[in-house]
Amino acid sequence: MKTKTRLFLLLVFLLSIFSTEAKIKNDLQEMNLNSKVKAITEFSYKAQDKFGETVKGEKKRESSYNFDFVIIFNENGNITEKNSYESDGTLNQKENYKYNDKGNIIEYNWYNADGSLKMRYLYVYNEKGEVVAKNWCNSDGSLNAKFILKYDDKGNNIEYSWYNSDGNLFLKYISKYDINGNEIVQDVYNSSGILTSKTINTFDERGNRIEKNYLEFENNWNFNISKSYDNNNNIISESRNENKTVNFNYTYKYIYDINNNWISKVDYQNGVLPEFIIERNIEYYK
Repeated sequence: MKTKTRLFLLLVFLLSIFSTEAKIKNDLQEMNLNSKVKAITEFSYKAQDKFGETVKGEKKRESSYNFDFVIIFNENGNITEKNSYESDGTLNQKENYKYNDKGNIIEYNWYNADGSLKMRYLYVYNEKGEVVAKNWCNSDGSLNAKFILKYDDKGNNIEYSWYNSDGNLFLKYISKYDINGNEIVQDVYNSSGILTSKTINTFDERGNRIEKNYLEFENNWNFNISKSYDNNNNIISESRNENKTVNFNYTYKYIYDINNNWISKVDYQNGVLPEFIIERNIEYYK
């Protein structure tokens, strides 16, 4: 199960870079940040309940896949640099982003802690400003994979094909959207054209995803994630069920700054026990 979870998280990471939706928001909007944020620093601590008060314990993240980080934004609201750190403060990885004069990302670089390049992504646009191809390159510059994207007349990415370096198809994603441009169905096909998985999303009237159902047919694996949000569109409760068994149930409480960006979040397991305290320091452009 750990191998399956790691593979799924890898695919989630890649799709976070190669989103199947046309990017019409900047990174601040994607991260639900208000005003002109210049930089954000985030640290996580193990929560402790002392005499009925929740206080910070040791620095710790909820899993080995999560890191403390520092993100720097340009004045267009897009990320230019992200540094990820282990809980002991050592650098784990570094990422940077380059944009053209239209504000569109053209290059993404992922570096190891020692400064060596891990991988690079290069973006190709059409005359409408839509990403039509993305090249995943190895550290030596050789091609690892190529992604080809197709859109409908509303600018929604309806087809997303993942090719190996030899030009053979690996996976194909087919997406359907509602009238608000929210991706409500995503089907994934393998190189033989067989449907391998399906994701069904439900959104509220503000465009927040309140439910995600994932079905993997070959291994008969499925999970459901349900979320609810506060008036600032931040998640206040979240539950996950895998193969109809409850895996986790969390609630979240926030403290906000004057721009309605949260600067402190407490994660509660099963709505009762405080588990993590996450703190943010947010710097704004003047």
